[in-house]
Amino acid sequence: MKRSMRVFLLGFVLLATIFSMSYIYINQRVDNLKHEKYMTTATKMKDELNRLINKKSEAILLTSLTLSQNTAVKNFLNTKKHKELKLDNLSSLLRKYTSLTDVWFQLLDTNGVSVYSSWHTKKGDNFSNTKLDVAKILTISKIISTISVGRFDLTFKCMVPIYGKYGRFIGIVETTS
Repeated sequence: MKRSMRVFLLGFVLLATIFSMSYIYINQRVDNLKHEKYMTTATKMKDELNRLINKKSEAILLTSLTLSQNTAVKNFLNTKKHKELKLDNLSSLLRKYTSLTDVWFQLLDTNGVSVYSSWHTKKGDNFSNTKLDVAKILTISKIISTISVGRFDLTFKCMVPIYGKYGRFIGIVETTS
């Protein structure tokens, strides 16, 4: 009986060892598969987020570039008296027919002073000393595209220098969404 008990115990220990090792192997394999799935999903989400960010940044840039070439915008910056400039209407159209919601436009003169804003009627704020991007574009006269992360939102912004006749710098169009 002692011998059969030993054989039984040895078999039991062997079976318990095999079961324990199988359990550990299976759990490790499941953890590895979960990790691989997580990494694949995380990579896909990151790629999709980058695609969406690039798409929105490009849409804001295209809108700004279009406005920088607009005759009514150029006339307004040259004369400051063009009454037909209604960029708030453009904001409404973009909101209605595109994925660009809450798009706002601002025109700045050659000194960084706000001369038009689509979201309010106040004019005359000088941003050349208070906004780094305005000071930068006045210095380098190149397109600036930024993404700002605020406390409660994410804002896409593009600033494009506007040139009039003979390549003379006449102002800046700023588009924010």
